[in-house]
Amino acid sequence: RGEKPGHGRKRLVAGPKEGPFRAVSFICQDEFFDVGRIHKELDGVFDTPEALDHDAVLEAAELEIRDPCVAWVILEGFMAFHDPRLLRLLDAAIWLEVPREVTYQRRMKTKRVSRQYFDEVLWPNHEAYAGRALSRVKRCTAVATVDGTKAKDTVLQESVAFLAAARAQAGP
Repeated sequence: RGEKPGHGRKRLVAGPKEGPFRAVSFICQDEFFDVGRIHKELDGVFDTPEALDHDAVLEAAELEIRDPCVAWVILEGFMAFHDPRLLRLLDAAIWLEVPREVTYQRRMKTKRVSRQYFDEVLWPNHEAYAGRALSRVKRCTAVATVDGTKAKDTVLQESVAFLAAARAQAGP
């Protein structure tokens, strides 16, 4: 298995000086890579659904959802919509759409890869995943597509507005 269940969770806590408070839990899929499997079975390729320990991600999400101190659970990751078991837990989903060249430029600033690797492995994996993932998530929950090339503040505002509308539509 990859990381220990529960690893990868971070909480932001805020609340009134008196009375109960509720946390926002942030689960980052990057913390759930199955590194052993990646090197033994996947030829070192991280950018595929098989590179993640989906059972551990699911377990972490379920633990956070059941915690009465947690108001929101945010799952972030490039394969967040892969596992149907996880999709059933979502109240809303946001897909950040970023064009190929912008994705390549951003990747070069974070985890550099050759142009050939990007063109032959990363982008084809992304395109295949995007088609599957968007069709899956639309069957399970409300989904918004947000332009990931906009300013961070704009992406945040659009995302928060979508989540607020989805929550209002779902009711109490």
